[in-house]
Amino acid sequence: VSQADTAEEYGLFFLLVHKNFVLTDFIFFTDVNNTDVFGNFIFANLYGDRGNRVTWNVGAGHLYHKIEPVNEDITVTVPMFKAGPVFNIPEWHLTVNPYVGYAWERVETTRADVDNDSYLYGITVGWRWRMMGATVKYYYQDSQETEDDYHTLRARAHCMFNEHWGAVTRFDYMEHSTSDDTSVLLGPVYVF
Repeated sequence: VSQADTAEEYGLFFLLVHKNFVLTDFIFFTDVNNTDVFGNFIFANLYGDRGNRVTWNVGAGHLYHKIEPVNEDITVTVPMFKAGPVFNIPEWHLTVNPYVGYAWERVETTRADVDNDSYLYGITVGWRWRMMGATVKYYYQDSQETEDDYHTLRARAHCMFNEHWGAVTRFDYMEHSTSDDTSVLLGPVYVF
């Protein structure tokens, strides 16, 4: 049986860039069908010389979900690691980063715990031109302990109005063992 639920979602996205290091953190909360859902995605990436047409990237991240339906308590944690080449195409203002990685997914409930380690195969494409930019990330989660494999797609676009203020939109689609989640967020951007 397929069931679709919608609800308002609130989030805060933080991006720190220092030389060849990038840290992102996305925190969100929603209440769907009397179920509180809190999540946090934090990722750190280190890049080789971005001035080269071909360079490298290594990254690590952690996905956290706390889901509290009636009479249940679900916690999902997924530490992950990735590495791959980065292709810079300055004439198109593009970067393309295919990668491979590994994720250690743990799902804890009041009744049972499930481990599902996975290989990750993904690609990140970034575009920046003047005061606009967009990033699209996709990865395929090749599960090792279960027969289910999952897709994740994230996209973010921003437009700056001046040196400090802009607007951003974020789209997320994630497949999980218990649900498929789609999220769309819009909001202001402030650059320090």
